[in-house]
Amino acid sequence: MGRRTVREFRAGEALTLIGADRDQQSLVCPSCGATTIERTPPRAAGPSIGRITLRCNACSRSASYIERAAVASPEAPRVFAAAMVAAAAGRARTRAGA
Repeated sequence: MGRRTVREFRAGEALTLIGADRDQQSLVCPSCGATTIERTPPRAAGPSIGRITLRCNACSRSASYIERAAVASPEAPRVFAAAMVAAAAGRARTRAGA
């Protein structure tokens, strides 16, 4: 399977737990049913940026994910480039009409 000392949730279990965390629901371990899930960084620390780790204190299984807000949209550079091209075309039309 994996590394001996690291216990990770199976894919379906991890997705269930991550979905509950993103929806800010109470966290229950899908593997053992315990409610002692440790979240790093804690929610009380404010908006999370980057990697979030969820670990069950009862069975020691863990799951990690990247918060959506921390991931840059691949569309952003294209939108910016399209706006620059449109602005340049507008300037060219202005010069041609003058």
